[in-house]
Amino acid sequence: MDAGNFIEAAIEISGEKIHRIFAYHEMIPDMDYGDCRIIPGFIDIHTHGAYGYDANMADKDGIVRVEA
Repeated sequence: MDAGNFIEAAIEISGEKIHRIFAYHEMIPDMDYGDCRIIPGFIDIHTHGAYGYDANMADKDGIVRVEA
């Protein structure tokens, strides 16, 4: 890993998922993405409530509903 830099690589896709990652010259790619970058998706799971419950209410039953 080279922190702060993109490293050229080849990927093997199985179904809709990345199955393996190879060093750039280790395999012949089926597709060239040119200057595009393939990076992991980042998901923010931060929340202030759900199901009609607001975490600011500090209600035990509400917290249990959100956890379910």
